[in-house]
Amino acid sequence: MRYSLNTQHPISETMKKTLILAVASVAVMLLGSCGTKHPVATLPSFDESRPVVTELPTEVPAYPNANKEFASVKDAADVVLGRTDLKALASKYGYKTLVGYAVYRLDSYDTMLYKNCLPAKKVGQGVYTDTPQPQRKGTSSYVAVTKDVTIGVFNNKAYENLVEQVKNSGFRLLEQGYEDHYTNGLVDAYCYASRRTVRLSKAVNQ
Repeated sequence: MRYSLNTQHPISETMKKTLILAVASVAVMLLGSCGTKHPVATLPSFDESRPVVTELPTEVPAYPNANKEFASVKDAADVVLGRTDLKALASKYGYKTLVGYAVYRLDSYDTMLYKNCLPAKKVGQGVYTDTPQPQRKGTSSYVAVTKDVTIGVFNNKAYENLVEQVKNSGFRLLEQGYEDHYTNGLVDAYCYASRRTVRLSKAVNQ
């Protein structure tokens, strides 16, 4: 009995994803066995079609066109990773500091740095109606700190500069939503256009 060599069997989507993950796992093992100096991470792609195996960075690089008037994405990442402290960051950019800053019924921060801003209306001990509000003179910004670090600005040009820093510092887009989620495997970045903020935190897998 003869069998046709051209017989094809359909491959399910589940089987395709399983094969893709298997190939990615083999790639990780091969990279590790070839004397890779830095650890690698398997990051999902934006459309979830296939994972991306990439070398895990050791830091967020400085972006040469970062606006010098306020904290950069690298500055925020260094605070998240414990590589610089808030005193040094405040001194570098001329930020004023408030320890303990809560936004009424919303968020609570360990420390708030602000420049060319004023704290919002105070409604209790360490409690305010909003994040710091801009003054007319100078480029206004604030840095809100918990275990995450959020840089907030007040005009589109400044916000676009922050997003440009994220996109040009080795981050990949993972998910679009009210916050666009980027990662480089070491640090996650969340860009929130409505509030003109970029929030940095340790990557989920760290």
